[in-house]
Amino acid sequence: MAQSCANPGCTADGTKTYTRCRQSSYCSRDCQKKNWPKHKATCQPLSGSNDPNHEKEPIRCVKIYSQGEGGGRYEEILLPFSHPIFQSDPLPVSLKFDYPLVLQRLVPNLSQRQETDNQHATWLMIDPVTGFAPPAWQGGIGSVYVARPDRAPLTTEILAAITDYVSDILDHFGTADAWPIVRRYYDRARLER
Repeated sequence: MAQSCANPGCTADGTKTYTRCRQSSYCSRDCQKKNWPKHKATCQPLSGSNDPNHEKEPIRCVKIYSQGEGGGRYEEILLPFSHPIFQSDPLPVSLKFDYPLVLQRLVPNLSQRQETDNQHATWLMIDPVTGFAPPAWQGGIGSVYVARPDRAPLTTEILAAITDYVSDILDHFGTADAWPIVRRYYDRARLER
C-alpha cells in the first residue's frame, strides 16, 4: 500500500521517495517543493555507505568558460551525483521548450570585468517573456556548470544547440512585435529541428 503524499493537504499517493533522506514520499516534485520549508527542519541526509547517492556514477555535464578563460568554450565534465547543482531550480527559458537545465557559477560575487563575462550563461538566464537576464547575470559571471536536473547526460553538442537556439530567440526580441514570433520558439519540436 502506497504512503500518502507528505505535503499536507495533498491526498494523492506518495509514489516518489525523497532521495536525500528517504523519509518522505511525494506525489510530485511540485508537492516536494511546496513542503520543503517544513521538511528541511527535520530532513537528515543519509551518509556514508547508507547514502543511496554515495556510490552512484558521476553525471556528465558541461562547463562554459568565461571570456577570460576561453570565452564561450564548452567542455564536458563529470560532477558527483550529489552535487548541489541538481537541487537548483530549472532555468525558465529552458522550461519553455521542455528541455530543463540548471546552471551554477563556479565562483560567486565576481567583479564585472571583461574577463568575467560569460555571454552564453547570460543567454541561458533570460526571462522568457522580456528577453532580459537578471542584473546579477549580466556581468561578473565567470565560468559556469550546466546540467540537466534529472541527471541525464548533457553533451557540449546539445548545449551548443540550445544556446544557439536561445540566441535566435533573443534576435527577435529587438523587433517591434516580438512576442508572437518569440512564442513560436517555445516548442521542443522546433528546438530539435
